[in-house]
Amino acid sequence: MTPTPLMTDGAPETAAPAKPGGGPVRTSPALAVLRIESLRGTAPWTFAICLATLLIAVFGGRDPYQADWPAMAQHAHALQILLGPLVAGAACWEAGRERRRHTAEWARATPRPTLHRLTAGLFPVWLAAVAAYLVTWAVLTALTWPNASAYGHPLLGPVLVDLAAVAAFAAGGHLLGRYVPWWPVAPLAALSGYAALVLWNVPASSGLAQLIPAAFDIREGSEPALWASAAHTAWFAGLAAAMLLAAGARRKWLAALPLAVAVAGAVPLVQQPGAVWVYDRAAAEFVCEGERPQICMRRAHEGMRERVADPVRWAYGLTAGAPGAPARFEERAPAPGGRSAAGPDAVEVRIVHRGDLGSDRRLDYFQRDAVLQSLLAWDCRSERIRPEWSHEVLLWAHGQWPGAMDDRLLDTPVVKALDTMSRAERAAWFADWFAAARACDPDRVTRP
Repeated sequence: MTPTPLMTDGAPETAAPAKPGGGPVRTSPALAVLRIESLRGTAPWTFAICLATLLIAVFGGRDPYQADWPAMAQHAHALQILLGPLVAGAACWEAGRERRRHTAEWARATPRPTLHRLTAGLFPVWLAAVAAYLVTWAVLTALTWPNASAYGHPLLGPVLVDLAAVAAFAAGGHLLGRYVPWWPVAPLAALSGYAALVLWNVPASSGLAQLIPAAFDIREGSEPALWASAAHTAWFAGLAAAMLLAAGARRKWLAALPLAVAVAGAVPLVQQPGAVWVYDRAAAEFVCEGERPQICMRRAHEGMRERVADPVRWAYGLTAGAPGAPARFEERAPAPGGRSAAGPDAVEVRIVHRGDLGSDRRLDYFQRDAVLQSLLAWDCRSERIRPEWSHEVLLWAHGQWPGAMDDRLLDTPVVKALDTMSRAERAAWFADWFAAARACDPDRVTRP
């Protein structure tokens, strides 16, 4: 007789096969730790403080970086002066967390390798700083787009360089906090980083200056070479990886591999600092519109034409009809060797940016003043050649814009005389003014 199978509480004889995908999705332990560390502890505070600092720097300073994409990339790189030491201090503080909580011995007793524990504490801080940087970069891109969209595109090579530099700052700060058992070392690391970057006295054109993760000088009209961006990325990323492997890897010799990459990136930067930046001749070419006046802007700054067009047309109208009056206005552009790019009969026009001259509420006035200063300038070696009353001509020109000048400043003999002239008389007088200015001979123009 065949025995009857044992049944329990009416359960089926065989269990139904599990449906694929029906069970809960298991998250890897590494991702779970990363998620927890990113949402708690130092990382959220790092993101908030870094983002607030960067945005204050963006909106609280000058805005020449909005002129073109290379200028924006250089400005974003200069923000490393603020971001880097902050990240180093935050990573240093995070590294000392186990020691402050008296859980270091327990953490070392776990089966996780030392390198895993290092990256678990460092990676969330680096990600928080990266997120703050990328948000700031997006804000800079949005601010720059209206002016720069006519030529070129945002440069991604410098972004990779900056992210690698943040990793180097974070790795250095984390190792400092791990091996120095003293809680004030974190704020001191940040302060020391600021002091080192600010007091760095190596000329910007030297090779050593290429090895630091921040730069003060802005090279107008130039953009970083592709090989230089790759070399900078290799230098900073290799340095960060070498520090981590030297501290956490079981086989210490593995640190030699990223160190070799770092050296390979540093050598050409030190040997060829002059080739790191490439002058963009196509961006500096003039694009001219109109005839009288003819306004010429650099191709890279076509989006800012209207910023200077109205002041130029208004200033030209003040002297229109005068024989010899300049009719061509060129944006002041950098040229190799520092020479002026304007022709002999052209008036150089400087674009005034927010923060250049103090009060941003009078930015329109400062832009008109920049045009008038160039239009009425005497290009002479000595300022003594100019008539001593020449500044009153500039006051008269400003006074033609309603409400631009205080009436008391316009109460001068030259201003009154120019006001009483007819249009034809004034055109004839300005013809003598421009002839005298070109010849640097004040005797060729009479005081009105």
